Amino acid sequence: DDVEAVLNLERGEWLQWLIAQFQQEYRRVHIWVAEKEGAIVAYTVVLDSVAPPVSSSMAIFYMWSVLLNAEEKESLLSHIREWARRKGASTITMTVKREDIGKYSGHGFSEQAVIMGLKL
Repeated sequence: DDVEAVLNLERGEWLQWLIAQFQQEYRRVHIWVAEKEGAIVAYTVVLDSVAPPVSSSMAIFYMWSVLLNAEEKESLLSHIREWARRKGASTITMTVKREDIGKYSGHGFSEQAVIMGLKL
């Protein structure tokens, strides 16, 4: 569901709440934003799962980028890639709907596994 509609919040209000929650309890969760003319147009929530020697990957759990064109999306992903490399990651993984796979394959992501869910 569209969280802004469900919670009746503007994008900025939702992001402020999200950041406040993560800063208090989840130190390994980071929120990256893209802005255009002073307004947030996209955000990505990134879980820092780098914990050598156990893990060497980063995981993007959610990416909202409806208003980003390909160049803007690539710029945001470029910053995340560099950050992940500095953290020692060798892979960034992301969960997407099957119909959205094409949106990310042009940015270097490739389909590696299928995640299944059980609806309750």
